[in-house]
Amino acid sequence: MTDHAWLSVTNNSNIAEVRSLQEMLVAKGHRVGIDGRFGIGTQRCVVEFQNESNLTPDGNVGPVTWAALEGGAKKKKAEPKAEAKEPTAKKAPAKKPAAKKPAAKKGS
Repeated sequence: MTDHAWLSVTNNSNIAEVRSLQEMLVAKGHRVGIDGRFGIGTQRCVVEFQNESNLTPDGNVGPVTWAALEGGAKKKKAEPKAEAKEPTAKKAPAKKPAAKKPAAKKGS
């Protein structure tokens, strides 16, 4: 793990570190602009990532969040749901012809 600066909305002067953070978030499937500024959009993505990673969602990027960003798996994008198919009409089973009853005998 590399030593990274603590990043937050109030401590965002390290443009190279912020860009690195934004690139990692994009690689994990988050939509954030890569501009080197830790603004509200970046903070929202950090909180979303922290929630997904079961971290404290404070929006700050410290050692624990950096480690999760560097070591975690890529976020899976939601797969489109399969369209529900209408059930096909089932054919009723063919009726068997009624069995003929033997004729009753007369005179018995």
